[in-house]
This record gives sequence, C-alpha cells and structure tokens, in this order.
Amino acid sequence: MAQLPTDPMAAMREFFSAGDAIVGHMKKAALHSRTGEDRALLEELLGQIDSQRGELEATLPGVFQAAQGRLDGALARLEKLRGKKDDLLAKAESLSMRMEQQITSGREAIKKDKDKPKPALPRPKFRRPDQFKAPAFLPGKTLRDWLLPAEAPKLPTTPHTHGNIWDNWKAVPPPLSGQEDGLLEDDSE
Repeated sequence: MAQLPTDPMAAMREFFSAGDAIVGHMKKAALHSRTGEDRALLEELLGQIDSQRGELEATLPGVFQAAQGRLDGALARLEKLRGKKDDLLAKAESLSMRMEQQITSGREAIKKDKDKPKPALPRPKFRRPDQFKAPAFLPGKTLRDWLLPAEAPKLPTTPHTHGNIWDNWKAVPPPLSGQEDGLLEDDSE
C-alpha cells in the first residue's frame, strides 16, 4: 500500500494540478474538434469540472481540518491508553515478582517446618505419669439395675379418655348438671 502524504493540503494541490492538466487537454481537444456537437459536449464538461472544482476548493479544507482534528484527538487518546497500558504492565510485573517471592518464602517456611521435630504432647501438671491409676469400674449388675426398673409399669384400669387419637381413647361421659353448677359456684367464692 502506498504511503499517504502527511499534509492533506499538499495532496489536494497535487490533485488540482492533475485536474488542471486534464482540463488543458480537454480545451485542446475542444479547439481541434471537427463537429460543433463534440465541441459543445466538451465545453459543457469543462463547465461541470470548473463548478465541481470550485465546490471542492471551498469544502475540502474544512473537511481536512475536521478530519485532522479527529485524528489528533484519536492520537491523544491512543497515547493516554498507551501510557495506561505501560503502567498496568509495570504493576502486573511487580505483582508477579511479589507473588513469586511470596511463593518462594512460603515453600521455604514449609520446608523448615517439616524439618523441625514435632513437640511432645503436653501432660497435665496435677498428675505424675507413674502415679496414674485407672478408676475402678462398677459391676455390670449395678448398671443393669440402674437402667432397668425393678418391676414393669402397671397399665391403667380406667378407660383412656385423653391423649393422642391413636392411643384408642374413649369419650368422656358428660358431667352431671349439678356438678357443673357446683364448680362454678366454688369459683365465684
């Protein structure tokens, strides 16, 4: 790909000079044309080229300046991003080095801990190992008597009138009318 010129106005001048050369050739062709129809067509084409050139000369500098401003802004943002990238890469490198140091020091600490002898289990201070005596166990009969009752529980002889529904309880007979009044009178006293 061909390298673009850095100055767009120089490129525009080259473009217009090439256009001037083409216009010169067309004017010569119009002078040497044999028919009036060809001459009129070439002169109309030359008029179109002149009007288009005038519009280009009026609008292209503004377009080039706006494009140059956008390009300068993009280059400034790119430079800021490049600076941020360099900072981030430097931070990542320092973090990588610190992590490597931490890993190395951790491995060394683990190796040192493996080489150390394990400390003996601490013994209670109130007993001496040579005077230790296991407590005497009770006979099995004592445990059995303590866990099992001496006699089986007695089943109730009265009908079961309350509790869970699956316990087969019976309905309670209605109380006598005098008993209800007597209970209420006792409560009021």
